[in-house]
Amino acid sequence: MISTYVISLESSQERRTVIRDHLDALGIPFRFFDAIDVLLPEVRKFFDEKFLSSLPAFDILQLAGVDSKQKARLTLNIGNVDGYQICALPRCHYSMGGLIYTRDAARLIDSNVTGITAPIDNMIFLDCHVMGLRIIEVRPPILRSNTNVPSTIGSRRGPDSFFSKVDREFRRIRNWMRRWRCFVRVWGLSSILRLRST
Repeated sequence: MISTYVISLESSQERRTVIRDHLDALGIPFRFFDAIDVLLPEVRKFFDEKFLSSLPAFDILQLAGVDSKQKARLTLNIGNVDGYQICALPRCHYSMGGLIYTRDAARLIDSNVTGITAPIDNMIFLDCHVMGLRIIEVRPPILRSNTNVPSTIGSRRGPDSFFSKVDREFRRIRNWMRRWRCFVRVWGLSSILRLRST
């Protein structure tokens, strides 16, 4: 059976009761997923056109942070706005949560992705199917990923035969080269010298 998630504000208990009663009556198992209240001041500013225009030019803005226990990543600090550090990373995190896309980014993705061959976040951030996207990240993060909810997509990894290992290594090296080529194309060759491990 397909997993069913209901996205709603935790504070909307009356609405959640109606939804719970309706889905229970239909016999559909589900889980609530807490939505982000854009009325919170720290979130609201990122939906303000004037504030967004004060940020460095971007195609995709990542508002969600990653687990602080992860190892340090190479980071290019491209600015500070209103107490937030704005960064570009050669290797972005693979998450579709907490992203703001410009119309130009949506057009670029639409014109470059001709078929879905993997989870879309992997295609954009890992496989780099779309070259030239200016992806920036906000630190500290505005949103936090809920790592307690497991992925329902599962692993793309197949059996571990000799040829599958060679193919996987080939794709890893190809993706590494694509990420660096994309990073240099967007931020310039000199940006490599300004990368810091954070």
